[in-house]
Amino acid sequence: MHVLIAIDGSECSERATREAVRLLPLAGARVSILSVDDLKLEWPGPAAVVGAASMLVARDAEMIRADLDRAAAIVASTGAEVATVIREGDAATRVLETARDLDVDLIVVGSHGRGPVSRLLLGSVSTAVLHGFDGPVLVAGRA
Repeated sequence: MHVLIAIDGSECSERATREAVRLLPLAGARVSILSVDDLKLEWPGPAAVVGAASMLVARDAEMIRADLDRAAAIVASTGAEVATVIREGDAATRVLETARDLDVDLIVVGSHGRGPVSRLLLGSVSTAVLHGFDGPVLVAGRA
């Protein structure tokens, strides 16, 4: 079995990772943990502004790596083979592309528990993944 766990550093994605460990027989499975960097900097400005923006991107990359490392440690404790992946762009699109590229059997995502009106107005990565993936999707919501 190959499982893709999509994380965003939130409490909900950590809950999804822990639920995957609790519910799935991961010993001997392959698990890929994906984080999507959707930060877009398109503001040209003076060098000082560009330099400050570069520091924000670097910090963001460090936070993404730390989130991936934390999730990988949780999953590795099960005996699963773990790999981490960072992609850039729209989160739902990249999750679905990565699932296809890696030929995964299951996607695990967290949900922030927004209601139907918020989903209509803001969109929802978990909803898009649920409707866009041909296989099973485990969505862990907030308690």
